Amino acid sequence: MPDFGPFSVDPAQVAALGGANFGQFVARLLATESAAHGMAGTALETTYLENVGDGGVDAGLRGATRTEWVPAGDSAWQFKAGDLGPAKCKEELEGATKAIETLRAGGSYRLVLGASLTSAKIASRRTKLVEAASGLGIADAEIKIELISGDQLARWIETYPALAVSPLLGGIGRRVLSYAEWSNSHPHDTIWTESPLRTPQVEGLHASLGTAASRIEGVSGLGKSRFALEALRGEQYEPLVIYAPAADQFPIDLLIQLRTQGRIGIVVIDECDRKEHEILASTLAINSPIRLVTIGEQGLGSTRSPILNLSVFGDEPMQELLRTNRANLSPEASRVVIQVAAGNIDYALKLAQVAIDGNAGSAGGLIAEDDLRAFFTDQLPDGQLFLASCALALFSRFGFDGEPAMEIDAIARGLGLSVDDLRGAAASLQRHGLLSKQGRYRSVGPHPVAVYLAARGWDEFGRKIVAELLPQLDSDLTERLFRRAADIGDLDAASPAMAAVLGSDGPLASLDAIADGDNSGLLTHFAVLAPEIVANRLADLISSASEDDLIHARGIRRDLVWALEKLAWHSRTFLVAANALLRLAKAENETYSNNASGTWVEFFGAILPGTAAAPTARMDYLRECASSVDPRVRQLVVRGADRALDAHESIMVSGEVQGGLVVEPRGRPETFGEVWTYRNEAIDVLASLTTDEVDAIATDATKQLVGSIHGLLETEANREHLGHKIATLSAEVISKARIEVESLRTLFVRVETEDGRPAALAAFNALLPPQSPTDRLRVLASTRSWDRGTDDLAEELVEIARQVDSADPGDTLAEVLRTDPELPSAYAIGRAIQLVGVEYAAGVAQLSEFVGTPNGEALIGFLHSLVNSGDSGAFDRYLDETDLAPVVALQYSVRGARTQAAAERVDRLVSEVSVVEAARVLFAWMHGADQAESARYLQQWERRIVSQADYNAAVDFAAMQLHGKTGPLPDLDAVIIELVPRRREYPDMGQESRDWSVLARRQIYASPLDLVRLLVDLVEADAVHAFTGSAENRLLQEAVSASGEEAWVELMNRLERGEWRLSFSAREWLGNAATVEAAARWVGGSVERARVLANVTSPGGATIAPVARYLIDTFGEDERVSSYLVGQFISGMWSGNESDRINSQIAEVQSWMAAPTPSANLRAWGRRLVANLEARLQAVIQEEEERGW
Repeated sequence: MPDFGPFSVDPAQVAALGGANFGQFVARLLATESAAHGMAGTALETTYLENVGDGGVDAGLRGATRTEWVPAGDSAWQFKAGDLGPAKCKEELEGATKAIETLRAGGSYRLVLGASLTSAKIASRRTKLVEAASGLGIADAEIKIELISGDQLARWIETYPALAVSPLLGGIGRRVLSYAEWSNSHPHDTIWTESPLRTPQVEGLHASLGTAASRIEGVSGLGKSRFALEALRGEQYEPLVIYAPAADQFPIDLLIQLRTQGRIGIVVIDECDRKEHEILASTLAINSPIRLVTIGEQGLGSTRSPILNLSVFGDEPMQELLRTNRANLSPEASRVVIQVAAGNIDYALKLAQVAIDGNAGSAGGLIAEDDLRAFFTDQLPDGQLFLASCALALFSRFGFDGEPAMEIDAIARGLGLSVDDLRGAAASLQRHGLLSKQGRYRSVGPHPVAVYLAARGWDEFGRKIVAELLPQLDSDLTERLFRRAADIGDLDAASPAMAAVLGSDGPLASLDAIADGDNSGLLTHFAVLAPEIVANRLADLISSASEDDLIHARGIRRDLVWALEKLAWHSRTFLVAANALLRLAKAENETYSNNASGTWVEFFGAILPGTAAAPTARMDYLRECASSVDPRVRQLVVRGADRALDAHESIMVSGEVQGGLVVEPRGRPETFGEVWTYRNEAIDVLASLTTDEVDAIATDATKQLVGSIHGLLETEANREHLGHKIATLSAEVISKARIEVESLRTLFVRVETEDGRPAALAAFNALLPPQSPTDRLRVLASTRSWDRGTDDLAEELVEIARQVDSADPGDTLAEVLRTDPELPSAYAIGRAIQLVGVEYAAGVAQLSEFVGTPNGEALIGFLHSLVNSGDSGAFDRYLDETDLAPVVALQYSVRGARTQAAAERVDRLVSEVSVVEAARVLFAWMHGADQAESARYLQQWERRIVSQADYNAAVDFAAMQLHGKTGPLPDLDAVIIELVPRRREYPDMGQESRDWSVLARRQIYASPLDLVRLLVDLVEADAVHAFTGSAENRLLQEAVSASGEEAWVELMNRLERGEWRLSFSAREWLGNAATVEAAARWVGGSVERARVLANVTSPGGATIAPVARYLIDTFGEDERVSSYLVGQFISGMWSGNESDRINSQIAEVQSWMAAPTPSANLRAWGRRLVANLEARLQAVIQEEEERGW
């Protein structure tokens, strides 16, 4: 067969496939045909079992689209390497049960033979196939059956270059690769990581395949080739792809050949510039079945093809990529690598390996000029412009335009450079994409370029920076100088710069010097640049200051804590910084969780400590602090040890973030054994403090030690150590531990815990000393009501009390009540006292001493138990014969049975106590009560309200009685109508303001105008703050709407009289609450009234509000009407960038002017407003750029 080029296929190549390769190759050909014609992947089913005479088929297509080679609908395919004679062909079909099923269902059959056959041989074999099908009763066999020989197969394969170049066929060698070869090549051996930023770009590449040619661009190292590879992965594109590693490996004549031969495929050409792309793309027609995708860097020239500029890799996916592909890289080093790599994947992988090998300790050490030229730019300035560029890079940003441009002058004077050189360097950097604009400021970038140039700048200008530049700089520019220095990551401690910092007139000379101006903001930068000398200086300053001075140094406290947190990260400065932080903690003046105390405590986490110091060093330090004579230190030790025992640690990333410094990894233990040892030592520290001479410390240590039981249960080494340790401690600690064990046991039963904790808890409990009945009684007495059912608890209390004292268990139980003034199980103890046989009189005598205290619940329990045993009058008898304070009597009355005597007693007592006392006590008593009964109490209270607390309680009670009730409530509503207006007397509702709104809302339909008047009076009296979004504001709007024009006019009249508080509550909505006709009637021809109305009229949103349009059309020339409407439009709350908000406002106004029939006044007003908004927009954009938004 003649050779028609590198994409031609000789039938001999097909015949040579043989065996399993033949079946796999034909199956791949079917998949490619399906992909090329947009068939669903699920339509193809294949098997790679060859020469199996078991009635199976090798491939099946369902619901296929008709092509030159594939029949429409369902079809069954059999593949045979080599040849089958006519008779064998017939036998093959007769034995292919699946193929016969397909034919009988109306489908088609194809037999593919690898041999090269003449036309006569093809015809004879096909005849036998048709004969076999007809003999089986299959209709239309002649049109359903075809045979494909090796010659036809070769022609079919030639349609797809991706298959024609396959190594299985002997392809065209190394000039192009199939998708599989491309995917398996060395550059793609890293594990792929998805990126949310690149997902839309994948979709963009897919969309661009609708055109003949498209292009992917980006700087070296962004992962352009891998991006293309992954974007084209999958059955829709993958079978069609051929890949050329470089443009010179894919001559234009190859592309022309593909086009002229009508081939189908996606040709991906790497390392291709724009000019080469245009030449290649020009050979393709718009509707060409060949799609060209080139990959290359941005460059000169233009192209008509769609260009996808590949974005940098985001920080989070880069972190995942490094975690997956450079597992030995610590998270702390990863942060610096990600920052330096600036989204460049290849550079990040290279830097990560450098960091893993320990060849660099900072960003400055990681960055090499060769890498910058390879991955970012080969256009770094040279000569004098290089020095000037280094000078600019010394600052995280510098002023360039307007007033901030004076910073350029200061830099020039300080470093002995000319302003022209600095501006020339800036122009050169900007031309090469190495200078970003931030409003009136500029910043050298990307980050690695800036760090490299800044490092060279410190090398070149070090002495001048200190001696001549620093005196020229204000505090803001000084901070930006040292911020960029911190980005480099380290600075020679003996450098002139640090000598100046530590000098007698430097910013670290004293605490007063640190507090001077913005010097404290430099502390974290200094901590990064020279950890040891800065740690020692801060420690000296803090230790020599009095506690009173430290407490009052509030302005610098945050910066001191942050700096010491970074210094304590390093193992070499841990002790110095931790002790300085501890001294600040003793003089604590902050309540943040990350104050000095909180930061110090976080050093002792077992898995997530806030330092790189080793576990042994941290625990040694904690033990040393535990022996401090200062109780404040010992109290902090309790917190630190508790932190070490935390089973669910979390910590904010903070101390390890140190500019460009590659810090040590977090000081976590290396093995689980070390974790267990560390926690056991923390247990020992807490145990030692349970006997502290300061009761508060001993109590707290006991609480934390016992509180660690649950978290440590499933770690045997810690559980065993904790159990043995507690068993050696005081009876008080052991008792607390038993109480905790009981609480956990009942918890596990209640929630049906099925993991290993119940068994572990039993194992822990076995380590404690044997429990005596007295011990058990104390545990039961401390059992909370939600841990066990009352009856169950009372029964065990009876059993254990009898074990303690069988003669008088009731007295034993009463004595338990005297051991603790607030026992959780007091009610159950009272029940138990009755159950052991104590009679009414004796029980009352025993328990009366606890009346009015938390343990008074025991008397309630005792009386309830009597009622349950048949003495239904126990409560009434006790309350009738006992002289109790009215409020106590009321409390006990509502806890008993709801008898007639109880109801009468409650009615009497309610009038003898204050409204607030009565309302609180009656909440449960009135559950499910009739609304008339609720109204009766409220009516009585309404006359007796004498304080704000009374009023709030009555409102709260009334709202509760409304809850869940629907329909008319005539009695309640009658009282509520009287209760609501009394807010004039008692305006300070606090949390009950929402309840008041619930009550007031019921008047909207009954008397909305009265409600409007009440609300406005309250607003003007400053008793109600009806700010936007509040319940009162919504209520006022609803009431005005329900009242109609009369209420609206009253409010406008009050505004006209100057009631300014009302204007704040109504300014966003009141104007638009009226119809245009009502507004016009009230305004009449008065410009003054128009101004009042404009001040409470919002112009609108998608469409202009009718009242606003009326004002503009009628009074638009009045400056105050116009400005009020403008003020209403531009004011308000928003989130996000102000520039986005202004753009949306401009669009709104322009839509108003574009609407049908805008008046001349409206157009003029709109044009002025748009002009003002556009001017404001420019200023806001500059502000946002300068803030780094």
